[in-house]
Amino acid sequence: DEYIKVTTQVVGGPGTITPSMTAMENDSKKIEWSVTQLEDQEYVVKSVTVNGEQRKDLVNLSELTLLVDQDYEIVVTIKKKGSDFIPPIVDIDTDGDGEPDINKDTDGDGIPDVDIDTDDDGKPDVNVDTDGDGKPDENVKKPEELPGWTDNQGNNGNKDKTDKANGVKTDELPWWIPTTGDQNSLVLWISLMGAALLAVSGLVWTRIRRKSLKEDK
Repeated sequence: DEYIKVTTQVVGGPGTITPSMTAMENDSKKIEWSVTQLEDQEYVVKSVTVNGEQRKDLVNLSELTLLVDQDYEIVVTIKKKGSDFIPPIVDIDTDGDGEPDINKDTDGDGIPDVDIDTDDDGKPDVNVDTDGDGKPDENVKKPEELPGWTDNQGNNGNKDKTDKANGVKTDELPWWIPTTGDQNSLVLWISLMGAALLAVSGLVWTRIRRKSLKEDK
């Protein structure tokens, strides 16, 4: 009897899916997935791909029944509601040999680390491994330096920086409000407030003094 691999994965946000498995040829297997909602943010399914093909008919569903006649890879992509960002799919096998060729996730965090394809041409262009040792050799960048990078919870590491550069309003506090736990900002804030208080006090005292001198004359 021949056993066939069914690989499943959730990327981009919090969710669950039927674990990867092996099945006998021509078995029927049901794959189920769900989105895990967080208190402060609503998430939705953005896309479902089966062997690299996007299945728009599955986006509003929560299960898929397969007739296992070949190896399958099911990837469910989750995003924050209202966001158009689609995180990259990791460990993509482009030549059908069962080994990942692009967007290799070497540490299991759901974020591509080596041989990353950023322009969707099916070829690695960032963190390219040229000698086959599993480590980046050319055009080496950190994950947070990549355009549109997000972590597993859908938090965009570059969004605030990009928005600020484009003049878009962000949740970042003004420079004069101290950040919790930032000792340098707190000291600066106290110094500025102290200087401002002294300046105001000096101005008030000067006016009172002048008024008093006029009355004495």
